[in-house]
Amino acid sequence: MHFYEGLSQSEHNIAHEYDSKHRQIGMFDMSVKNEGTLFSFEADIAANQIVITDISANKQIRYTVESFIRTIHEDDLKKFKRAFLYVHKQKKRVVDINFRVCVNCMVRNHKIKGFVHDIDGNTIATGLYYDVDSVRAQAVRLDYLEKHDVKTGLINTQTLDAMFEDIAQFGMYPQTLIIADIDCFKDINDTLGYHSGNTLIKNVADVLKDCFFDAEMIARISGGEYCAVYAGKSKMEIENKINEAQMLFHSMYLNLIKAEVSFGYAVSESDSDFCTLYSQAAQKLRRARNARKVLRAQSVIESLNGLIGQRAKWGKRQTRLQSLSMKIAKPLGCTEECEATIKVLAKIADIGLIGIDEELIKRRISLTDIERSRYMEHTQVGREIIAAISEVAEYETLYVDIFKRYDEWQDAIALPSRIIAATMGFDDIVSTSLQISFKQIKKKLSEMRGSQYCPDVVDAILAVAAKHYA
Repeated sequence: MHFYEGLSQSEHNIAHEYDSKHRQIGMFDMSVKNEGTLFSFEADIAANQIVITDISANKQIRYTVESFIRTIHEDDLKKFKRAFLYVHKQKKRVVDINFRVCVNCMVRNHKIKGFVHDIDGNTIATGLYYDVDSVRAQAVRLDYLEKHDVKTGLINTQTLDAMFEDIAQFGMYPQTLIIADIDCFKDINDTLGYHSGNTLIKNVADVLKDCFFDAEMIARISGGEYCAVYAGKSKMEIENKINEAQMLFHSMYLNLIKAEVSFGYAVSESDSDFCTLYSQAAQKLRRARNARKVLRAQSVIESLNGLIGQRAKWGKRQTRLQSLSMKIAKPLGCTEECEATIKVLAKIADIGLIGIDEELIKRRISLTDIERSRYMEHTQVGREIIAAISEVAEYETLYVDIFKRYDEWQDAIALPSRIIAATMGFDDIVSTSLQISFKQIKKKLSEMRGSQYCPDVVDAILAVAAKHYA
């Protein structure tokens, strides 16, 4: 912006005159960074001297009376002279005046509070000198720092609850809380140092600002954890926002670190406090993080499935279960979170078979009642294994639901469990017969439709199978 932009014609003239004839580097030169807001003021008119001292920096600047007066805005000259130069009729008077100063083509508001004495015809003034604009700027800055995180500029935890309550008062639903957390942030600090960690915090915040630019607020909660609040957004819109952020994190290195950021969100259709939503969102975040660990990392689950696969001779069964379940997930209304859960369940669904006789596994589709009772003991074995592995312990209930009959439990069985159950049934039929037609598959699945398996899931599987066999 041009220095003179925004000034009136009179301000323009005096600023230009001072800039061209009386430029000086001094206490109020705006080209020099100045943190001070409070100064002491001493003036001896007879000695033609004004001394202004920055109290915090103990720095003095001396002016002649004429040079100081030339900095005062022309519209305030009379007020200033009346306060200081025409005091001889009164021995002592209180001074409290506001006036504008023009320095380096900038107009600023200043204030003097103090006393003016007439001593033997000589005017002596003492008091305090305020840079009013700096005082206001510091007040704004302090208010900003009180409410914002210094590193990122996001809302801080001190004002998070209050702002969330203010948003809730508008009554705009649904209200959504999104949590984002940098994975293994402590390890990054420990191995690369806090400077790298702080840079990572800022870079992640910048990405979240870009992706969640239309959020009601974005806050940094602690360490590498952030949250964003939306009002009136659908689940699909929220998931699209999260997917956009995840894609950005996957495609970039933040501070030369491949940062993984986990997300979770919770939605409220009516009045809900922050703590409740946070607890729900944090649970989803942990589940998403654990799901990613299970699906990406080599673990004991991979080893157990490898041993089971060799015994059962069924090839890459987990891959088949994941592939088919993903094809029917969207038509059945599964969200991104639901799909991640299905992938994990497909990976742990057979884990209990490690404790079952090999022959029972091979003949699993044509067992007697006694043999089936022995075969189903694998659910208890699998439950114990899952409970012992921290990454999948929270899937224990969903794992058990896989093996419940639909006609006894109906929709009390979670959708991911219903999908995996029917998908396993389909794979059992196909993988135990060398040659089987779609007609035979349809007949066998139809017999279990509505009894063993959810009708909607069976119909979705048959729709996919019909295209494949066609």
